[in-house]
Amino acid sequence: MPDLDFSDPAFYRLPFQAYLGVARVAAAMVTLYGGDGPPFPILNLFGLLAATTKIYPANTLERGVYGYSLPLDYARHRKHAAMFLDTTVSSAQLFTTFFHEAGHVLLHLLPHSPDLALPYDRHDGPPLIRDHAQAEIEADLFARLTMMPQAWVQRAWPWTTALTATPQEATRVTAGLFNVPVDWMAGRLQTLGLLPPPAG
Repeated sequence: MPDLDFSDPAFYRLPFQAYLGVARVAAAMVTLYGGDGPPFPILNLFGLLAATTKIYPANTLERGVYGYSLPLDYARHRKHAAMFLDTTVSSAQLFTTFFHEAGHVLLHLLPHSPDLALPYDRHDGPPLIRDHAQAEIEADLFARLTMMPQAWVQRAWPWTTALTATPQEATRVTAGLFNVPVDWMAGRLQTLGLLPPPAG
């Protein structure tokens, strides 16, 4: 069953079918991993993508760019996509970049399959946002749902709150456990109703 988080801002920024498609692909990746996390091991996702994607370290990317992906000519490369990652950044930044780019590969670059990928150009009604912006929101949503599945977060949160003195400290510990930035974890905890939204 896909992880439908109706309080996630992406739910209101994407057409419902697009949101549902991303949630299904993320749920499929978590199921294929087979563990109960956290974190979702980055090597497992490397393995799941290996048949379709060439992955390269790229430490000379433009300032502020941590990774990117692009389609490949399958007849020439025997792969559908290439992904370039800056491996000099923090592990949390590397993980979030890799999962974001994996979202692009699975959702936008692989040949269209109703069960696996969403077509990049959508014509199923008036677009709420431009295609490129929509693709970025989908890739971020895929990363959040894959790195922080609802069941994993709900299982970890009571444990981390019991070991820490404040919700802020518990959020930092939980973020470290899942290897995601603290603001990502805070947002996920808020959308799941486990952490109150920031005041003001």
